Amino acid sequence: REPLKFVELQNFKNLRDAVNGGTADAFMWEYFTSKRYFDSKEIKQIGEIFTPWSSWLITGRTELSGDPRVENFLHKLNQGIDYFEKHPEEAADYIHQNLDYSLEDAKEWLKTVQFSGNVMDLER
Repeated sequence: REPLKFVELQNFKNLRDAVNGGTADAFMWEYFTSKRYFDSKEIKQIGEIFTPWSSWLITGRTELSGDPRVENFLHKLNQGIDYFEKHPEEAADYIHQNLDYSLEDAKEWLKTVQFSGNVMDLER
Protein backbone atom coordinates (compact mmCIF):
# COMPACT_ATOMS: atom_id res chain seq x y z
CA ARG A 1 0.00 0.00 0.00
CA GLU A 2 1.31 3.43 -0.93
CA PRO A 3 1.94 5.86 2.00
CA LEU A 4 -0.12 9.02 2.33
CA LYS A 5 1.26 12.07 0.60
CA PHE A 6 0.79 15.49 2.13
CA VAL A 7 0.62 18.60 -0.04
CA GLU A 8 0.57 22.20 1.14
CA LEU A 9 -2.30 24.07 -0.48
CA GLN A 10 -1.78 27.44 1.25
CA ASN A 11 -5.35 28.40 2.19
CA PHE A 12 -8.82 27.10 2.92
CA LYS A 13 -10.25 27.83 -0.54
CA ASN A 14 -7.45 25.83 -2.17
CA LEU A 15 -8.16 22.94 0.19
CA ARG A 16 -11.85 22.95 -0.71
CA ASP A 17 -11.07 23.16 -4.43
CA ALA A 18 -8.53 20.32 -4.22
CA VAL A 19 -10.79 17.92 -2.34
CA ASN A 20 -13.65 18.67 -4.74
CA GLY A 21 -11.39 18.47 -7.81
CA GLY A 22 -9.80 15.18 -6.82
CA THR A 23 -6.25 16.44 -6.30
CA ALA A 24 -6.60 15.93 -2.52
CA ASP A 25 -8.47 13.17 -0.72
CA ALA A 26 -9.10 14.91 2.60
CA PHE A 27 -8.02 17.78 4.84
CA MET A 28 -8.34 18.87 8.46
CA TRP A 29 -9.59 22.32 9.37
CA GLU A 30 -11.28 24.05 12.29
CA TYR A 31 -14.94 23.05 12.76
CA PHE A 32 -16.69 26.43 12.65
CA THR A 33 -14.59 27.73 9.76
CA SER A 34 -15.60 24.62 7.80
CA LYS A 35 -19.23 24.46 8.93
CA ARG A 36 -20.59 26.94 6.41
CA TYR A 37 -19.16 24.80 3.60
CA PHE A 38 -20.39 21.43 4.81
CA ASP A 39 -23.81 22.96 5.61
CA SER A 40 -24.00 24.11 1.97
CA LYS A 41 -22.74 20.68 0.78
CA GLU A 42 -19.64 22.21 -0.88
CA ILE A 43 -17.56 19.82 1.23
CA LYS A 44 -18.47 16.70 3.20
CA GLN A 45 -17.61 16.29 6.87
CA ILE A 46 -16.27 12.75 7.36
CA GLY A 47 -14.99 12.95 10.94
CA GLU A 48 -14.20 15.13 13.90
CA ILE A 49 -11.25 15.47 16.29
CA PHE A 50 -11.43 17.21 19.65
CA THR A 51 -7.99 18.55 20.53
CA PRO A 52 -6.68 18.82 24.10
CA TRP A 53 -4.47 21.82 23.34
CA SER A 54 -4.94 25.54 23.06
CA SER A 55 -5.48 26.99 19.63
CA TRP A 56 -3.39 30.16 20.06
CA LEU A 57 0.00 30.83 21.58
CA ILE A 58 2.00 34.05 21.93
CA THR A 59 5.70 33.65 21.25
CA GLY A 60 8.64 36.02 21.08
CA ARG A 61 12.40 36.14 21.15
CA THR A 62 13.80 35.63 24.65
CA GLU A 63 15.92 38.78 24.43
CA LEU A 64 12.68 40.79 24.16
CA SER A 65 11.48 39.64 27.59
CA GLY A 66 10.68 42.77 29.58
CA ASP A 67 10.84 45.00 26.49
CA PRO A 68 8.26 47.81 26.91
CA ARG A 69 6.98 47.23 23.37
CA VAL A 70 6.16 43.60 24.24
CA GLU A 71 4.58 44.65 27.53
CA ASN A 72 2.49 47.22 25.66
CA PHE A 73 1.41 44.60 23.10
CA LEU A 74 0.36 42.19 25.88
CA HIS A 75 -1.47 44.99 27.71
CA LYS A 76 -3.35 45.93 24.52
CA LEU A 77 -4.16 42.27 23.92
CA ASN A 78 -5.64 42.03 27.42
CA GLN A 79 -7.73 45.14 26.70
CA GLY A 80 -8.98 43.64 23.45
CA ILE A 81 -9.90 40.35 25.12
CA ASP A 82 -11.71 42.22 27.92
CA TYR A 83 -13.69 44.27 25.40
CA PHE A 84 -14.47 41.17 23.31
CA GLU A 85 -15.79 39.28 26.35
CA LYS A 86 -17.88 42.23 27.59
CA HIS A 87 -19.53 42.81 24.19
CA PRO A 88 -20.54 39.35 22.94
CA GLU A 89 -23.15 40.59 20.46
CA GLU A 90 -20.67 43.01 18.88
CA ALA A 91 -18.03 40.25 18.86
CA ALA A 92 -20.41 37.83 17.12
CA ASP A 93 -21.35 40.48 14.57
CA TYR A 94 -17.67 41.23 13.88
CA ILE A 95 -16.92 37.54 13.37
CA HIS A 96 -19.94 37.20 11.10
CA GLN A 97 -19.04 40.27 9.02
CA ASN A 98 -15.30 39.63 8.73
CA LEU A 99 -14.52 35.94 9.19
CA ASP A 100 -16.94 34.09 6.92
CA TYR A 101 -19.14 32.69 9.72
CA SER A 102 -22.91 32.88 9.79
CA LEU A 103 -24.13 34.97 12.75
CA GLU A 104 -25.57 31.83 14.36
CA ASP A 105 -22.26 29.96 13.95
CA ALA A 106 -20.32 32.93 15.35
CA LYS A 107 -22.52 32.88 18.47
CA GLU A 108 -22.09 29.11 18.83
CA TRP A 109 -18.32 29.39 18.36
CA LEU A 110 -18.13 32.07 21.05
CA LYS A 111 -19.67 29.61 23.52
CA THR A 112 -16.61 27.38 23.02
CA VAL A 113 -14.00 30.13 23.45
CA GLN A 114 -12.08 30.56 26.67
CA PHE A 115 -9.36 33.20 27.03
CA SER A 116 -6.58 33.33 29.58
CA GLY A 117 -7.49 35.70 32.39
CA ASN A 118 -4.37 37.79 31.83
CA VAL A 119 -1.94 37.01 29.01
CA MET A 120 0.82 38.73 31.00
CA ASP A 121 0.50 36.19 33.85
CA LEU A 122 1.53 33.28 31.67
CA GLU A 123 4.95 31.77 32.19
CA ARG A 124 7.48 33.31 29.82
